[in-house]
Amino acid sequence: MKKFFLLAALVVAAVSAHAQNKVYCSLVGTAKPFSLKMTVQVDFGQEMVRGLRVFDSRLKGEDGKPIVFNSMIDALNYMGQMGWVFEQAYVVTSAQQQVYTYIMSKDADEEGKEEGAAAPEE
Repeated sequence: MKKFFLLAALVVAAVSAHAQNKVYCSLVGTAKPFSLKMTVQVDFGQEMVRGLRVFDSRLKGEDGKPIVFNSMIDALNYMGQMGWVFEQAYVVTSAQQQVYTYIMSKDADEEGKEEGAAAPEE
């Protein structure tokens, strides 16, 4: 009987741990022309129209102005303070510039919405 309750407890724990959802986003950063600063956009999977974003996907501060980051690590630290967790990074290099992409995740509630972070303003 004890084995049955132990097995049942393990199954319940495994199912509840597996039921936790994650949401993902990507930080896409490019160097600003003639500057050492970065322009960082966030992709939460927003709607696109013919390959173009419907709205400005740059991170914005409380004043509504886009945040300018010193580096991608600066942007990564900012997102970490918002509860996002780093997953993976890669760089795409062309003759013109380098595009840095960081994949991040965050636990989601039961409805699949992100906890504690606002989606970008439209």
